[in-house]
Parts: sequence; C-alpha cells; structure tokens
Amino acid sequence: MSEWLDNDYEVPASGGGAYTKFQDGANKLRVLSRPVTGWVRWEDNKPIRTKAMPTAGEDIKHFWAFQVWNYSLNELQICEITQVTVMNAIKQITTNPAWGNPEGYDLIITRSGQKLDTKYTVQPEPPTPTPQEALQAHLEAAVDINKLFLGLDPFEK
Repeated sequence: MSEWLDNDYEVPASGGGAYTKFQDGANKLRVLSRPVTGWVRWEDNKPIRTKAMPTAGEDIKHFWAFQVWNYSLNELQICEITQVTVMNAIKQITTNPAWGNPEGYDLIITRSGQKLDTKYTVQPEPPTPTPQEALQAHLEAAVDINKLFLGLDPFEK
C-alpha cells in the first residue's frame, strides 16, 4: 500500500451535522430521549413540522424525532425518522417486554440500496451502560426537540 496514507487509515463518515443521516451499512445509535412525533412537509427547501396532520400540502410524512449518540461520529444528534419500516421495527422492539425502552441498549439501523430501492433493518444490541461521553454531551447540550415545531434550532440555548 502507498506510504502516503497509513495502512489502517479509514475515511471518516460524512457528518450529518446535528441530524442523523443514515449511511449505507450499519448505523449504531444509542437513544437518549423519548421521541416527539408529528408531521413534516417541505416548503421552499425548508421543513415545516406540525403536531397535527396538516390539511393542505403535498408529500406530508409522519415523523419521530429523538436524541441519539451516533457512535460512528462520536456525536450527539437528533434522529428524525420518516421511514415507516424503521418506525414499525423500533415500535415492535420497544413494545416487546424483553427489550422495552431503547435508552438501555443500542440500535443498529442498517441501510442498503439506493433511492426507491433503499431498505432498512433495525436490530437491538444486548443492553449495556450508556457511554459516559454520550451522557455528558446529552446533559451539556440541553436540547429542546420541541423547537422543531417552531422552526427553531433545538440545539440553540
């Protein structure tokens, strides 16, 4: 291999900023908060979120938004899910008494395919303590996810 890069070097995953963007392959997340639920539609390339389903507009989707620790980026993020298959899988896991609240274990959300052929699977990992750095970031950030409904930045203090 070239000496220009170390043999064990890996290109970091592109960050999704403050929001989780599912990369191809496995995405390991630790859920850190209860979800807020609502409806989202896009207007002038800007998301408009409401708690009640809008009576007008196109391409309206139901969403869940909650705080997560993204292991691949070592970063606190908001995970907004609009994919019904992901919601159903997480709901099935969390309503199973053997698993329950996902704040006690990691979720692996695997993305495969492209565009209309994109598929997602969700798998829980055995329970483990939440990483200390995730807990610290969660406490220090004081994120208010409900600001999404006002069109504000949930990370802004």
